[in-house]
Amino acid sequence: MTHAWIKAALTAIAASAALYTPHATAGVHCTEKVTMAILHQNGDIYFQTDNTCSAHWCQINWGTPEKDKNGLAMLLSAKLSERPLTFYWGSLNACSEKNPVYKSPEYVMMY
Repeated sequence: MTHAWIKAALTAIAASAALYTPHATAGVHCTEKVTMAILHQNGDIYFQTDNTCSAHWCQINWGTPEKDKNGLAMLLSAKLSERPLTFYWGSLNACSEKNPVYKSPEYVMMY
């Protein structure tokens, strides 16, 4: 009887967890071309790409002006050399999705 009770309890817990578990995203690496970059007078950095940031402006917002300046250097290097960057978007499931306004990538890579 104890074994059946434990099995029933585990089944109930699993079923309730499936109902209340929020949708998780896997995150994706998307290789994109920078189409525009803006350094605003307030120090914020905004950019658009040919894919995930084409509908809205994305933003480099990594916590400190020095880190943001490094992000701007990556954007400008890619734009001037006409090379794509690979962005990691933790909130997207596919590179065909569009980011919300002012979304900041977790990191950026240039090959």
